[in-house]
Amino acid sequence: MTFAYVDMHGTASRRRGEPHRHVHLDAHWYLLCWDLDRAGWRVFRTDRITDLTRTGRHHAPRPLPADTALAYLRSGLS
Repeated sequence: MTFAYVDMHGTASRRRGEPHRHVHLDAHWYLLCWDLDRAGWRVFRTDRITDLTRTGRHHAPRPLPADTALAYLRSGLS
């Protein structure tokens, strides 16, 4: 998938990713995905995502760097 994203500082970017899971924490939804351009796991707030396009590409699941998606999200927010 591809999408436009605006980070917490207001910087806009265009991203390509392999989605893994949506996670809800502290009144926000987040998308956990493998960022193809940065070759790593990233978390994106869904309310900052626009212009989402499905590419139709299939991908094999990647192992998470934490026990769960929520654990990964919490480690990045602390």
